[in-house]
Amino acid sequence: MNNSSHFSVVKTAFYCFCLLFSTTFQTKAQLNISVKDTIATCEGANFKIIASSNAGAGAIFSWQGPNGYTSVEKDASITNLTKDRMGVYTVTVSAGVQIATATSLVKPNAIEVAVIGGFTSVCVGENLRLRDIVLREPNEQPLTYFWTGPDNYTSTASRTDIPTTEDLRQVGEYTLTETYENGCVVKASLTPTVTKCLSIGDLVWDDKNNNALLDTGETGIGNVTVKLYKAKLQAGLPSNTPDGNAIKTTLTDPLTGKYLFPELVPGFYIVEIEAPADYKPSGGSNAPPINPNNDVNNDNNGTAFQGQIIRTNFIELANFGEPQNDGDTTNGTNADKNSNLTIDFGLFKVECPAEPKCIPFVAKKSN
Repeated sequence: MNNSSHFSVVKTAFYCFCLLFSTTFQTKAQLNISVKDTIATCEGANFKIIASSNAGAGAIFSWQGPNGYTSVEKDASITNLTKDRMGVYTVTVSAGVQIATATSLVKPNAIEVAVIGGFTSVCVGENLRLRDIVLREPNEQPLTYFWTGPDNYTSTASRTDIPTTEDLRQVGEYTLTETYENGCVVKASLTPTVTKCLSIGDLVWDDKNNNALLDTGETGIGNVTVKLYKAKLQAGLPSNTPDGNAIKTTLTDPLTGKYLFPELVPGFYIVEIEAPADYKPSGGSNAPPINPNNDVNNDNNGTAFQGQIIRTNFIELANFGEPQNDGDTTNGTNADKNSNLTIDFGLFKVECPAEPKCIPFVAKKSN
């Protein structure tokens, strides 16, 4: 009875000893280390080759690379990469008697340039929309963007969206800096074009039959002073009152009677002429105001204001929204869509009334 009990205790103790020995043996894992096999980058890049390892505290790391590169850090830090530092980097980790190695190839990056494109030539009133137009693979997209430009412009968006204004403060050089995951920094610069695209004109003519329409045989009147005003806004709406002094002044062509005000921006304008002596707006002084916004060419758009001063009501100009049947030689083009040549002035010369009122008084010497 006692022998049987003793045999059972010894057997149990032996089993526990074997189990403990087995568990201790299995905890000795194989040492390993890995790095990204290929890193594509560019000259001047700053980056790290990250090493992943199961080595514990006290492990020793050693790096070797091109042109004598060495490091004892866990991750290899590359600063201001040069061509002669591109190549194979090898890392070795030692933990006790175990050793593991891994290699990474650092090679030139296909992402070498950026090209700025988009809306690079716009009219005042449109938005500048610039972006990098180089097509890249999904895994080659920048991590960050940084824009700088005129008027202290900065942005971290992938593209710009900048409204343009009449003072042209948006004109100047824009620079895009792109930073990639591999440490590559790419830059591009561009100076976009911002233009005052709109113009207004174009004729002052002698309306001999006073019908307020340009007819065959009627000719232009040269050397007439023409002024351009901004229309005053009242409660946000345009009025028929000039907003301050004339912004431009010109004379009609001596031969054709035509005039032109170029380099204008979207907005509301009033055109004024100073008619020659004895001329009045055609259609009669009591003619109703004519809408200069109707885009009808070769009709009178002027009404008497004071003395020989004749003005239009307000005229709205909009980019790419002007008439295309107003005699432009660029019909159908963007230049045509930005010019309104329908703002004409018909003038009727007031002839001398019936005698005797028009007969000049001549003093006669008495005998």
